[in-house]
Amino acid sequence: IWKGKGWETKADLGVNRVISGTVAEVQASSAVGVDVDTTEEVQEDPVSIPVRMLIFFLTLLPNVACVTAFSAMGFGIGIYSMAASLSLVGDFAVLGSAAFACTLYVFDYTSMATWARAVLGFCLSLLILAAAVLKSRKYPWTPILFTLLLIPAALGHLRVTICKHKTRKSFYGTVSLSTAVSAVVVLTWFLLWVVTTDRFWNSATKQYLIGNMDEVYDHVYAEMELNYTSHCADGVDLEEDFGSEVAGDIAYACSAAATVWWMVYVCPFAAFLSNAVVSVFCLVQYWIELRGGRALRILQTVTLSLAVLFMGMYFANLVTGASLQLANALMGFYAAAICGLMVWAYLEIGVDQLQGMVAESYLASLLLKAFNSNWMRAIAVGAVNHLLPLFFLLTILNQQVRVWRGRSTSKDRFTDQGRKIATYMGTWEWCSILTKICFLGELFFCLNVGFTRVTYIFLSWLNNALAGQSLEIICSICFAV
Repeated sequence: IWKGKGWETKADLGVNRVISGTVAEVQASSAVGVDVDTTEEVQEDPVSIPVRMLIFFLTLLPNVACVTAFSAMGFGIGIYSMAASLSLVGDFAVLGSAAFACTLYVFDYTSMATWARAVLGFCLSLLILAAAVLKSRKYPWTPILFTLLLIPAALGHLRVTICKHKTRKSFYGTVSLSTAVSAVVVLTWFLLWVVTTDRFWNSATKQYLIGNMDEVYDHVYAEMELNYTSHCADGVDLEEDFGSEVAGDIAYACSAAATVWWMVYVCPFAAFLSNAVVSVFCLVQYWIELRGGRALRILQTVTLSLAVLFMGMYFANLVTGASLQLANALMGFYAAAICGLMVWAYLEIGVDQLQGMVAESYLASLLLKAFNSNWMRAIAVGAVNHLLPLFFLLTILNQQVRVWRGRSTSKDRFTDQGRKIATYMGTWEWCSILTKICFLGELFFCLNVGFTRVTYIFLSWLNNALAGQSLEIICSICFAV
């Protein structure tokens, strides 16, 4: 798996030889007073036809797999029913996935041979997918989300490897076209299935989904097996038989089961929307290349996209009153989009280029100040939480493994990258950051519990207050607001 004593792959050794030769040339030239330009201009070519076909394949394949495996058009009903009783096994699968990923990091996954990285990465992906499927009764959106996330993950890998020196115009144009075609294929497939099987969204379709998911209702409530007609149908009075507290628990379990069969039905539409969003986003990048001013326009795109995604998360928070499970599904998709957007922005712009744009762009200066502010650091620390000490522990273990293998002679307990992060975080004002984390927690509680509930109460009062008004007056008030 690891080539030689230092675990370097052949490609790594070749790069090291080139870098060593370049450094030697620079040192020799400097000794005689000759200026050497170490900047190498890389010729960027358009994406070739085979790579375009590969991009289309990597875009279409996860969509077909998602719709086939997790929708009512394919095996979704059977897979979700099978996994309904295996939630505890899913907990062990999640733990195993996390342990396997940590093990790969400790043993220098990025320094392994190409075939080893491919095999181990594939195994990790399968393990995560299995964990998502096994936990699908509680989180029915997770297998759909993970399968669709394979698309940007694969395209991102192509961007930093095969397409690293390809023009952004040709790459993003190809991705935009491929995702658009995939979106059309999925939507057409879904509409044909709806028309040919008469599965329009109506009471008959709901009964079809409910009738084929008895296993979900059998295991969705821990205290007893539920029956849709007896416990979850509209008009059923649970308080008379079970009391108010138990009735509330049963109603929540019924809502969770309904979210499962609803996600099975809308899975193709979720895939269509995901592809459409990626296609439009890449089309914007293609337009940016045509207009020029790439860095600044990318920065504006990221800022606008973040604003839209955060508004979407706020909308998902408002949906909590109608369905907590649906709100969790929306929050999962929005959170994944935000993480993907931040990773993409870091790869396309980077902090160094952002610092160089400060003198030219007021927006860049504001973002850089926000990035270095204690409030942003408090958000980051509060988000990762206990994962931060775990990261440093894994860094220590990774460094120890490198020393044992002779790959490092450093006496430092951390790896070089870990030491940079630890040194950078050591300059932070931790008292201020931890205090701001407490403030943010209180603010979240006020917005989530206070503001949202007050909004419900206000709208309920407004509904009663406007009950006696005419339709014209109500429409005029809504239009004015």
